[in-house]
Amino acid sequence: MSLPFVSCQCLTFGSTDCLREAIGFFLRQEYDGRKELAIVNDLVDQHLRFDHPDVRIVNADSRYATLSDKRNAAVEYSRGDMIVCWDDDDSHLPGHLTSCARYLEGYDYARPDRCFVWVTDDRIERIAGSFIARQSCDCVGMVQRYLADLPAAAL
Repeated sequence: MSLPFVSCQCLTFGSTDCLREAIGFFLRQEYDGRKELAIVNDLVDQHLRFDHPDVRIVNADSRYATLSDKRNAAVEYSRGDMIVCWDDDDSHLPGHLTSCARYLEGYDYARPDRCFVWVTDDRIERIAGSFIARQSCDCVGMVQRYLADLPAAAL
């Protein structure tokens, strides 16, 4: 399997502690293909910097009107063939991107219908097919780049 260039989109607004962890989870990915973390920060009074070839930060000049506008901007800033949401307050195991690439192979998009949630320090629950899973996993989707570039009217 030829691994695609993966762009992980991380939207942030003043969550520097969470963002540090999100960057750490990204850098620990055991993905053999090319990858980038595109961070979009629209807290105007905050200028983020991080010096790593696989991490790009865009500090917006103004606040985006909606979260959708911010996600669309992140698509524009992303250079990869596959786009993966990488929320700044989520945790990802080292094999996450490899699993995403395998899961998406041959498909245009994927949106898992289940997720795992840490309930306590020693207990994880799997949520499947419920309202909570649909809401919790809303941003845990993957999409092929060409599909993300289509105008909404074409979908």
